[in-house]
Amino acid sequence: MAFRIDRVVGADTAAELVNRYRAELRELDMLPDSVALSVACQAYADGYIYVVARPGQVWVRRGDTRAEPFQLRIVTLSNSVEWGHVALCQEPLGLFHDIALDDLAEYFALKEWPSPGV
Repeated sequence: MAFRIDRVVGADTAAELVNRYRAELRELDMLPDSVALSVACQAYADGYIYVVARPGQVWVRRGDTRAEPFQLRIVTLSNSVEWGHVALCQEPLGLFHDIALDDLAEYFALKEWPSPGV
């Protein structure tokens, strides 16, 4: 996947996101700083859905398909033994969908990052 988080959020915010994830990797996974930075950079460069997905984001369907829904906004993220990693998403018309994060990454592209405070 050719993914450029900086094109969605800008260079400063992208750097902040990478550094925040780097700090998590250092603290929680006890990775050395250089390794944590490398993993964090790669996760955002690859658009790794489990790192990138956040409530408030807008995702649009990939390609020329007219399949519905065309656009989704993530409301919440959850993880369960039964369903795995799932995003509760809302269409512009108000309908809600539970969508697996793997499916979100495969069929949709990140269009908009949430505004600060969302």
